[in-house]
Amino acid sequence: MENILARSSYQLFLRTTTTRFACANRPFLRYLTQADVPQAKPASTDKADIATQPGLHIRSTASEKNANKESSKNVASATNSGVRMTAAGILLPKDSVARPDADVKSEPAKRKDKNSVKRSASRDETEREERRMHGLGTTMKAWQITRFGDIAGLKLINDAKIPSLNDPFDLLVQIHAASVNPFDVARTRGYGENLIEKMRDASSFLGLPRLPDLTSLFTRKADPFPITLGRDFSGVVVDAGKAVKGFRTGDEVYGVVGPHRQGTFAEYSATSTWCVARKPRTVTHSEAASVPYIACTAWTAVKLVANLPDRGQNTRVLVLGGAGGVGSFAIQYLKTLGVHVTTICGTEGMVLVTELGADDVIDYKTANIESELNIREKYDVIFQASGNEYEYVKKYLKGNLKSFFVTLTYPLLKNFDDHGSLVGLLKSGVSFSTEYFKGLSKGSHTIWAFFTPNGPFLEEVAGLMDQGKIRPVLGKTFPFNELPAAFAQVDSGDTNGKVVVQIKKDSV
Repeated sequence: MENILARSSYQLFLRTTTTRFACANRPFLRYLTQADVPQAKPASTDKADIATQPGLHIRSTASEKNANKESSKNVASATNSGVRMTAAGILLPKDSVARPDADVKSEPAKRKDKNSVKRSASRDETEREERRMHGLGTTMKAWQITRFGDIAGLKLINDAKIPSLNDPFDLLVQIHAASVNPFDVARTRGYGENLIEKMRDASSFLGLPRLPDLTSLFTRKADPFPITLGRDFSGVVVDAGKAVKGFRTGDEVYGVVGPHRQGTFAEYSATSTWCVARKPRTVTHSEAASVPYIACTAWTAVKLVANLPDRGQNTRVLVLGGAGGVGSFAIQYLKTLGVHVTTICGTEGMVLVTELGADDVIDYKTANIESELNIREKYDVIFQASGNEYEYVKKYLKGNLKSFFVTLTYPLLKNFDDHGSLVGLLKSGVSFSTEYFKGLSKGSHTIWAFFTPNGPFLEEVAGLMDQGKIRPVLGKTFPFNELPAAFAQVDSGDTNGKVVVQIKKDSV
């Protein structure tokens, strides 16, 4: 056993070494080989020591004796041919030529290698067939902008390049549906480009390798145009990077892409495995596409509640803007945690938030919010899920140093756009510090929440959707060729539920 373990260790070391330095010009590699000399003693370089190892106890069974005889023949053959064992592995004489592995491998090993090659070829052929089945070529249709301005700048390009898989953790997805978010509309006007540009440059500045999101948000590209917008999707995997595990071509998935990448208003999009999950089985692609962006945006707030000590029915959460996309998701997820949820919305959203499970609803159009909150118990968490100003509601937190105000309205992107990188960063830091310590003085914490790609969370959400505990709130659906109309719908603010663009025929 000691002999076998030693031999296996040196073979592994040799193969690792030769692979690592395969491209280097090192003369000693000419004399290295991966030839397997059975039962050779790698701890010795002397011929006599190779034949016998002191302290090695041999069992006196018939099978062992036969094995030892065979081993002795192999060792004698090896030593007579000038083979020597070193700490680096097997060393051949300089005037010899390293024999290929096929010359020295046993018949079972040869058959195993042949079977492995056949399986690999079969997998490759299967993937090629799946790609042909999905009609994957080199170009696709995509809605793009070539400058910042307005929605009118959106153009349908018929020969846009299909994204390549530059990262081993990437997936190429054929998009069936994608949702339109307010962030997408704002991006047509250049919102956030200053910070996103710095994100693209960060990998070059820091010398970091490309890693899965979020680190791979930092992929350098000097000129961002043309830009394909769109952050979330539902579709089918048509290609996968070499390091991808858990997904293969043909899998139905839903997820998001980072702000640095080309987006999802296209027939194909590339994203990281860290940003996707298997599509819920019980919903259509259009319904599934309406969830990922809002779920990843609400993640900070809902997981904060999930991690509260002594969480239960006595835990009170106030959701501001409960009828919106993020708010409607937050209400449903919070109810799965068993907490009490109060929400504020307009008259038209009252029925919706009640159906989603809200315990208490305040109509800001017909009631005075402060008067209504004054007659209610205070809250452990207040989640500002809409863009309206609700600074005054912070006083309705319990203020026991265990209460939190979580807001999606943070000035970071705007400060970068208005003041540049350095000043914008400093100004944002000052704003956050001021708000945080102001809240802390009153016994609460202020937290900025933002879109965070999170595949494992989407996997959890998919399970809740299949159990019927979370349902998509789908608004109007537009065909792919009417994407500008979908943008205009979101820009108007007159939406009930998520606006979705259907790129392929929908199915469950």
